[in-house]
Amino acid sequence: MPDSTGSQGIMARMKRLVKRVFSAVWAFIRYDNLKDWLPRKWGRKFLIQVTVLSLLAGMISAFILYALSRNLPTPSELERFEQRLITRVYDANGLTLKEFYTQQRVPVTLNQIPRHLKEALLATEDRDFYDHWGVNLRRLAAAMLDNIRNMEIISGASTITQQLARNLFASVGTEDSITRKLREQLTAIALESNYSKDELLSMFLNEVYFANGAYGIQQAAQNYFDKDVEALDLLESAYLVGILQGPYYYYNRPDLALQRRNRVLDYMVAAGYLEHSAVDTLARKPLEFVEREDEVPAAPYFVEWIRQDLERKYGADILYRDGATIQTTLDSGIQALAEKHLLTMLADKQKGYDEWIIQPAIQEILDNTPEGVEPDTSSIEALRRRYTLQGAFVAMDPKNGDVLAMVRNTSSTTPPRR
Repeated sequence: MPDSTGSQGIMARMKRLVKRVFSAVWAFIRYDNLKDWLPRKWGRKFLIQVTVLSLLAGMISAFILYALSRNLPTPSELERFEQRLITRVYDANGLTLKEFYTQQRVPVTLNQIPRHLKEALLATEDRDFYDHWGVNLRRLAAAMLDNIRNMEIISGASTITQQLARNLFASVGTEDSITRKLREQLTAIALESNYSKDELLSMFLNEVYFANGAYGIQQAAQNYFDKDVEALDLLESAYLVGILQGPYYYYNRPDLALQRRNRVLDYMVAAGYLEHSAVDTLARKPLEFVEREDEVPAAPYFVEWIRQDLERKYGADILYRDGATIQTTLDSGIQALAEKHLLTMLADKQKGYDEWIIQPAIQEILDNTPEGVEPDTSSIEALRRRYTLQGAFVAMDPKNGDVLAMVRNTSSTTPPRR
């Protein structure tokens, strides 16, 4: 919600400023000696008209800027923005049981990011990043000329700070429009006044989406190459920077993504970060990606019990936004033994039920079904469900009540209500 008090104060100051400017201009126009140095064909009437039109244009521009900035981030939001982080649930020995997130992200500091990755980003996205104040006027003018010549929007000239503004704050918007672009520029200027260049660069690399389920550069390094960001080599860094232009597009088109990586190397040459002779060799090298398998959740019944308890006590944000570390008492070794023995025991007993109860009952249904008539499969399925064994097991430390293992043999992970 916009700050109505702040908006009213801004409007009041704007009114006083306009009034003072108008009074000063009017006093200047009425000055008797003004006619001595004005061209004869001009005159006071003409000057008054120009002045009034200029004031009107200024007031309209001020109103447009005010209207655009009404729903933009407030100063407090700029200072306290929150990224959605991963909450991890650990067992008693530090093994990960489960990760909760809406955006798979692990933040890193700028010192952890390799120099060649930062150079690839600057060469590709914003070579004047350390010289502008959020908006690159030279690139903006060039982009406007390109768009006019082609009669369509082909260049955006967004700086890294503008892209960060668009990613951080939903109020900036994502639609292709002039008003969105202006909101983006205003927010970028505000970000530049609140953070250093290094902080902005770090925030950008921790925020942006790389497809493949990865938010931020650290998670991208893990998901694509199974390594931490510090270990990324030049080609891997160039690849990740290259796909930022269209994460979904390049993720599904590996050949084009490789071409885009080589284009980033060319940008680095143009920016003076690489020698041209090195690119010819580098561009011929392939990339080796890691196929990440979906992990089978450990102790799902126990984890769901923990999730419900945390959400009831602290709300959903602790799981899907805050990046909390949840330490539990569960022992994965005991849990594995409990699962093995419970499932083995139930499987053995189920064989007896199948042999003594289910199979004879099914045979009786088949015997009583007239020839040429399909048997009643619903009765058979109901019979199977009725005599399918279920079991649960809980191991607790008698000294303090710590839960060491919690097993249930069905596909359901929903614990009983307390």
